[in-house]
Amino acid sequence: LAILFLAPLFMGGRHPVGRFVYIGLAAVAAVAWLARQSLLKSAGWIRSPADWMVLAGLAVIGMQLIPLPPAVLGRVSPNLFGALPTWNSASETAGGLGQWSTVSLTPAATSEGLSVFMAMGLILLVTVQRCREIRDVVRVLHWVAMSAIAMALFGLVQWMTSNGKFVWLYEHAYRDTHRVVKGSFINQNHFTHVLALGLGPLVFWIVSLCRRHSKNRSGFDSGLASRSDRTTIFLLIVGLTIVLLAGLLSLSRGGAVAMAVALLVSATVLVWIGWLSRAHLGGLVGVLAVLGIALTIYGHDRVVDRLDDLTSGSVETLDRNEGRRKIWRADVAAIQQSPILGTGVGSHREVYPRYMPDPPRTEYTHAEGGYPQVATEAGLVGLGLVLISILVLASRCVSALRHGSSNTVRACVGAVTAGLIASALHSTADFVWYIPACMSVTATLAACAMRLWQLGGVDEARAAPLQRLPRVVWIGATAVAVVVSANLIQTSGRAALAASHWDSYLRESLIA
Repeated sequence: LAILFLAPLFMGGRHPVGRFVYIGLAAVAAVAWLARQSLLKSAGWIRSPADWMVLAGLAVIGMQLIPLPPAVLGRVSPNLFGALPTWNSASETAGGLGQWSTVSLTPAATSEGLSVFMAMGLILLVTVQRCREIRDVVRVLHWVAMSAIAMALFGLVQWMTSNGKFVWLYEHAYRDTHRVVKGSFINQNHFTHVLALGLGPLVFWIVSLCRRHSKNRSGFDSGLASRSDRTTIFLLIVGLTIVLLAGLLSLSRGGAVAMAVALLVSATVLVWIGWLSRAHLGGLVGVLAVLGIALTIYGHDRVVDRLDDLTSGSVETLDRNEGRRKIWRADVAAIQQSPILGTGVGSHREVYPRYMPDPPRTEYTHAEGGYPQVATEAGLVGLGLVLISILVLASRCVSALRHGSSNTVRACVGAVTAGLIASALHSTADFVWYIPACMSVTATLAACAMRLWQLGGVDEARAAPLQRLPRVVWIGATAVAVVVSANLIQTSGRAALAASHWDSYLRESLIA
């Protein structure tokens, strides 16, 4: 709950303080779960694709940090010594800096990236282990939906009462909260992405409650339950309206597409299983009407002008000044020079100027897309791992939709699939995977997808792939987790403390 509701308020995890919060919460969640397993008489580990996904990712980043002989480095990264001419044995006697030994060109940033990846991996693994039954998955989906509503409401309130500071407290050197709705995110695209991830679960929750309410009305003693359902449905519909309004007022074109895709996918699945009726469509018309009125009051013209860019069919309109195309060309050149393991996680901001003939004054801390950045920083091996993971998740979702044991399972799969497709699509034009607030929700949905495939099937062995482990193993794993977590929290805590001084310097430099 803290990961979904509290942590995003710390700049979505993009600021060092936010990364510290995410790493700390993920570590606490993992240690608490392992400690609980140690206390049970009989505890087991649910096997899933999440296991090898996390291990493979750790292996790729670990290979970038392990010292390697020069001959091996030359094969893995042919251009490495060309990029670091003073860091090789030939120049050591002539005042060189010594012998470079890692694939990563930025080992400190890669170590930090490893910490964040471990935190996201822990969120994925713990969520898989906690979803023991279908009702656990449903509860998690409800939490994701509520977190989207909470973030949208916070974003709107902050925008309407803005003092320019994020969460009314933090003054960013280059960004403010005046012009568009962006919540606690520096970039409104990331704010809207979190809303898109929550739309599928939100629609699922509304429709499932409407169906239950319809059944309760025919019951003998269901008056209280019906009133409770009506109240919840009304509040959720208001929440859906708030999410859509906040997303549009963010003026994020990519975010608007991601939200539209999430709604379309979830609605398509609900129609396919027969859960979406004419009454629901009438309710949707009502939501759109209220949304139109709200937009008329708060910025209809700006939203329409912004969305017109999507329908213009002009690349120049969508990519003014060729910003995305320039950085993508630089990324392709970097990939060609270090194709196997890349230049190191977190190295993008240091690497791309070398391959951009005329770098603009704007600094591209990230590529404008998840796929080119993964390929640049982790090579084709890292990109291949991402694509394989996407294919595995897609196959699990399709299988669960086709062979699910009930329509409830299929509806849950539709909600999860909506968010995962929105994530994969939005990542083609933005770096949402590098934002902990976005990735933590994506990891949560991915965990739900794996468990729905296991729990919703007719194969009993697939539904409970539980590996029983002796208590001594759980105690040892808990001890290791405590040591590793303490190190991660200490390291990220130092960065968080240093960040305040760097922020002050940036603000003072602008004044000067």
